[in-house]
Amino acid sequence: MIKKNAANVDLISGMMFFCILILTIFFGFRITQYMVTSAIAEDALAASNLASAVIDVEEYGRTHRLWIADGKRAFEIYKDALQSNMKLDTQLYSSNNDLILGQVQIKEYIVYNVNGQDIEIEVYDGNGTLTFAGMGREGDVFTPDGICVENTTIYSKIGFEVVGLAGQSFAGEKEKSIDIARWNSE
Repeated sequence: MIKKNAANVDLISGMMFFCILILTIFFGFRITQYMVTSAIAEDALAASNLASAVIDVEEYGRTHRLWIADGKRAFEIYKDALQSNMKLDTQLYSSNNDLILGQVQIKEYIVYNVNGQDIEIEVYDGNGTLTFAGMGREGDVFTPDGICVENTTIYSKIGFEVVGLAGQSFAGEKEKSIDIARWNSE
């Protein structure tokens, strides 16, 4: 009788261990998916910001000032690059529903043009509409992700839904700043 109870205890313990192992593997897989989605979004933001950093070449040739003359055009380039980099359709819906659900929203796009101590700030919404234009001084202007603006800079922020557990989804956001600095070989 004691051997039979011990065998039952071993069987139940083994099944519990197996279930815990399966759950751990499942959660590990989900965490890996979140990390991959985060890395893809961050890389796509950096590449898209860089693509939109189209300076006025004539201005640079005359004054060596790095200046983004047309913020609206820069936003359009950014949006096209984001579509390509994240494999989104023209309405910004993801083609890979295993990582991102539904539509990616462009939450904010900001161009910081530096001219000496002065910083011109242009803020665009997700539709490319200019929502704010203002000025700041070097040392006083920071991007929303906490970077002090010292050179012409592009900042962007996106939001998206990621696949969760048991059919749920979770909101995710990514933001990135890149600055454009003149290279000196001296």
